[in-house]
Amino acid sequence: MEPSIQDLRSSASATDPKRPRRLRLGIGTHLWIAFLSIGALSTVATLIAFNSYNQATATFEAITHDRLPAIVAVAKLANDSNALLTSLPHVVLVDSAGALSEHWRDVAEAEERLNRSIAAVEALPAPNARLMDFSDLSGRISAQLQILLSALQEARGAQRDILDLATQMDLLHQKVRLLMADAGTQGRIPPDSLYLATRLLSLLGEVLASDDTNDIAVNAGRIDQSLQRLQAGISAKPNDAIAEMGNSLVAIGSGPNGLVARKRLALRAGAVAKDRLRDVRTLSRQISERVQGMLSDTMAAVDADRQATEKQLRLSKILLAATSAAGLFGAILIAWLYVGRAIVARLDQLSYGMREIADGHLKGPIPIGGQDEIGEMARAVSVFRDAMERIDYLASNDSLTGLLNRHGFLAGAERLLARGQRRGWLISINLRRFKDVNQMFGHQTGDTILGEIADRLRRIAGPEDLVARLGGDDFALLALDPGDEVRAMALCRSILATLRPAIVIGHASLDIEACIGFANWPEDAEDQGSLLRRAELAMQQAKDDPGDAICRYRSALSEDLEVRSQVRKDLRAGIIAGELRLLYQPKVDLRSGRVVGMEALVRWNHPQHGLIPPARFIPVAETSGLIIPLGEWVLEECCRQLRLWRDAGMSDLKGSVNMSPVQVFSQDVAALVADALHTTGLPAEALEIEITEGVFVHDEQRARRRLEGLRALGVGLAIDDFGTGYSALAYLKRLPATSLKIDQSFIREVTDQPEQARLCRAIIGVGHDFGLTVVAEGIETAEHLAFLRAEGCDFGQGYYFAKPLEAQDFAQVLRDQPWLTGDAAQ
Repeated sequence: MEPSIQDLRSSASATDPKRPRRLRLGIGTHLWIAFLSIGALSTVATLIAFNSYNQATATFEAITHDRLPAIVAVAKLANDSNALLTSLPHVVLVDSAGALSEHWRDVAEAEERLNRSIAAVEALPAPNARLMDFSDLSGRISAQLQILLSALQEARGAQRDILDLATQMDLLHQKVRLLMADAGTQGRIPPDSLYLATRLLSLLGEVLASDDTNDIAVNAGRIDQSLQRLQAGISAKPNDAIAEMGNSLVAIGSGPNGLVARKRLALRAGAVAKDRLRDVRTLSRQISERVQGMLSDTMAAVDADRQATEKQLRLSKILLAATSAAGLFGAILIAWLYVGRAIVARLDQLSYGMREIADGHLKGPIPIGGQDEIGEMARAVSVFRDAMERIDYLASNDSLTGLLNRHGFLAGAERLLARGQRRGWLISINLRRFKDVNQMFGHQTGDTILGEIADRLRRIAGPEDLVARLGGDDFALLALDPGDEVRAMALCRSILATLRPAIVIGHASLDIEACIGFANWPEDAEDQGSLLRRAELAMQQAKDDPGDAICRYRSALSEDLEVRSQVRKDLRAGIIAGELRLLYQPKVDLRSGRVVGMEALVRWNHPQHGLIPPARFIPVAETSGLIIPLGEWVLEECCRQLRLWRDAGMSDLKGSVNMSPVQVFSQDVAALVADALHTTGLPAEALEIEITEGVFVHDEQRARRRLEGLRALGVGLAIDDFGTGYSALAYLKRLPATSLKIDQSFIREVTDQPEQARLCRAIIGVGHDFGLTVVAEGIETAEHLAFLRAEGCDFGQGYYFAKPLEAQDFAQVLRDQPWLTGDAAQ
């Protein structure tokens, strides 16, 4: 059991020279009795030995009086500094003044403890030079904390005012709708004022939802202009109801207590709090760096004292043995009784124990009792050994779960697997969406979950198996089992079953879903580090595959990484070299049978490997960031070609371009599209952007703001592959979409499976109910076309009409349109 801080203090203070000592028969008395009996022949040797012993005692007293108190004080300083950092995130995350006050008391207490620890360290004798500015750091932390508290209080107050203003806006919005109804039935209310009021409420809603200061500034100017126009309209056509509504809008939209001012104040105060929190963390890290420096210096000094003392103890043992041999038989007997047994043997044990500590053996006890100086030295060495054992433990174990850490796991795996060509399976485990749990419930809940997962893994592990937490939510298990892959797969399923039951924390029940990758030793790797990397590679493959939570490492996984790396290099060069080209697939009006548009599809003609399908290079482009230049090229090339066709007489032709979620969140898509339209001279209504509904799962509010900018340009917005991902009617209500595209997987079996037919019918009905046009992809037969026409689908694409075509072939199809005749035209 490791010594506590109180144990170290008690041990350090037990030999304090300022405390009164009890009367005892110590080693000094025993030595004088023995040395006087030996006589004058051993006087010189006795004096030398006694002097050497006193030096060793003084060294150990220096360790006890100076070194150990310094270690204790600095360890407490490090602990109190970490406690302050631990309490700060709770303060920043609270959303009420009461909770802020409650959590701030914890911060104040942690700061007070840190200041006491700093005072204790600076009060140590001969303080380390690198710690002399602790008081300055403490004062700077206190100043930053006061600023942080003021900023948090200001932000919370502004948020409270914003909530009140939002409630007033809701009430005012209801009044405006009533006034609009009254205007429609009786005509007494000026419609221009109602339109301005509705516009003002919309702008105020955008300010309420936005966290971008630039957006707020732009909308603030619009709000001021609209308020002036509304007041001018009221003055021109007085009306009590409109005047009351206008006064309410002025109170909400302008002035120091208005929504814009309070929103800016909340954002500014939040930014100040964030900056101050970062400064406090920086100052705390400076304290930690200085603490580590002092610990290193103190430990080095202790090691030097230990080496010097070992030499002194060996010299004392030699001289005392020589003295016992030089005296008379009685003196030898006395020397043996007092020196040999009471001193030399115990010093030998103490020296042996110190050598064991120096060699890294920290488990063996030092069984030297007594209340004399040797007993005190033994107890001091024991405290030092326990501290070294604790340091050794933390180097190989995870402090949160008690499992091995990555270093300890790899060392243990190397030790176990090196014995007699042993075989085993290394299993890598990761928790899906654990980051979401931390964000929703806090890191304390996340730590509780990690502790429970560690306990479950311990229960399933064998007596010789190793279990480790490698970091974050990554765990590993080394199972020493010579069995085949079937047994390893059964063990992985057992692990999944053990981790699957929900974890109950307070009133919440949290489901845990894990993914597992495993590899075999020695079949899959030549060393333990490679074995772990390959198991983690298999785990990542399982994590990316929602259909299977377990993956066995295969060499193909490593080869796939190499292939993806080569594809990334070739694609970067291909974009520059112009190896990419666009194909165009016609979009047909199902009622008239005429081509009304096309979808631009990118293809890559590799100089060595020929035509590479998009499924191979688009995912690589998205993960590597190459989708940005690739998407810009596709957009501009499609606009350029579409402009040429429209100039050639196809004035009603429209084109659509697919846009990746990476582009939506990493670029200003409205500015990008506006620049392409301006460069090519293409009108905005001729272009449509296609996105998948998965964009809105990542960050719906941010995505909606970006896409509303596209709609403001007049560009169409289509939701591609609708029904295959995260489809929700709530998205259709909130998004600025103009059309839905039914995925071809639904169309393919629409005439064979009634369930697919019902799904298509439902999607068409939902799209029309929301005022959207509906496009069907994958039309391949006349039966598909007949069904979709009967159900009222608006447009269609598919091989029944044409495959993706080169630009010149697409122009020919526009001239011919063979499906306008025969059954397809009926």
